[in-house]
Amino acid sequence: SYKIGEWPKPNTKDARTEAQRIRDLYYFHHIDPNEARRERLQQERAKRERAKARLTVSRLFGAYMDEREPGWAETYRTTNRLHMRRIKHDFGKRFADELTATDDVEAFFLKWKNHSKSMAELMRSFGHHVYQWGMKKKLQ
Repeated sequence: SYKIGEWPKPNTKDARTEAQRIRDLYYFHHIDPNEARRERLQQERAKRERAKARLTVSRLFGAYMDEREPGWAETYRTTNRLHMRRIKHDFGKRFADELTATDDVEAFFLKWKNHSKSMAELMRSFGHHVYQWGMKKKLQ
């Protein structure tokens, strides 16, 4: 038996169509639908696990701040927290290894450059330093 969906979601017509598709796969292509579903779920699970293992920008900055922040003066700590919040706001969910000089990263710094050139340079320097720190640590 093969479960098509939760009752009452699939209507009778949709259920019959799906059942026919499954029978066709099984009889004409010798594909067991239960085995195909298990393989698909296993691939999806593996993909989620790989994504969990990758370091997001948010986790990278959090790890950096946890390690480095205790030795900083209060004004330096406050400034870096501000930079971190702004960068995490725009890039926090992205993967750190994908964060390169792409258009959206450049647009982020241009936005701040138009607001304050010195602030943009400080944020760029801070972001670059955190990224380099993470790559040396090989954080995962």
